[in-house]
Amino acid sequence: MKEPLLVLNDAAVREVLTMADAIRAVEEALKELQRGRAQLLERRYLDMPRYKGKVGLMPAYVEGMDAAGVKLVGAFEDNVETYGLPRTLASLVLVDPRTGRAQAFMDATYITMMRTGAIGALAARELAADGPLTVGLLGAGPQAETQLLGLQEVVRVRNAQVHDPWEGRAEGLVDRLEGRIRFPLEPCPDPHRLVEEARLVITATTSTVPVLKNEWVRPGTHVTSIGVSVPGREELPAELFARSRLVVDYLEQTSRIGGIQVALQQGKLNRSQVYAQLGEILLGHKRGRQSADEVTVFVASGLSIQDMAVAQHVYQRARELGIGARVDF
Repeated sequence: MKEPLLVLNDAAVREVLTMADAIRAVEEALKELQRGRAQLLERRYLDMPRYKGKVGLMPAYVEGMDAAGVKLVGAFEDNVETYGLPRTLASLVLVDPRTGRAQAFMDATYITMMRTGAIGALAARELAADGPLTVGLLGAGPQAETQLLGLQEVVRVRNAQVHDPWEGRAEGLVDRLEGRIRFPLEPCPDPHRLVEEARLVITATTSTVPVLKNEWVRPGTHVTSIGVSVPGREELPAELFARSRLVVDYLEQTSRIGGIQVALQQGKLNRSQVYAQLGEILLGHKRGRQSADEVTVFVASGLSIQDMAVAQHVYQRARELGIGARVDF
């Protein structure tokens, strides 16, 4: 039963992981969570103010998928300009739930991007109006890429626009996705116009204040917020929550570190106003969108069960294909 530790770098992970794989894995993980067959601990951070960063610890176990382990995710403000690295980097240890033996150590930066794109896709599949849809994206960082890649797997997209306050970032996203998406994508300098024209809006930012106004969101729109996973940040105004069918990934975590935390703390939102967790809808326990003109909102906080489910798929495929380095301990 003793096997070498499988080590997978970023290139190996990218070689075996597709967006369709990620969507299937994340969907099953969310269902397992709703069935009571998954465990996760809320992420805890080690602050490193000297280096303008923090490292988060994210353990989880998804019973039905035999997926268990711990992800370490770091966010450091100076990475891009000083070291030429992404602002957010992650690594992951996968363990055998039968023995606790470490099975794999892998770069998890791409896994983090893909599992976030996957849950955004699942939310859009269940909550967005029928397509073809105009998509508006606020934020042009790495997470924006996989949001659009995920969408094209599950909904019909007519076209997409992206806005980012940092000069050149929206244009950079358009360039990076050329040939990888099957719909037109263009920069939009006006976030107000972008939101008003879209029927599916995605916020993927690190903002501490709402990045759109409630009155910009027209009836029939679906909004996904995926940028908030630490205390003190918010992307959407409380007034939008109040008028929408509000769905979250996992209420216990989202209410403390996710995009509804500020509204809850200020008394502008009550937990009872959250309609469902996404897993309830995926299992058919609750309906998703229920009318053409309602506003739906999905707020994700980033769940470690998503990481473990996707990592388990990566591990299995890499073993089947003979990819990665093997190390005896």
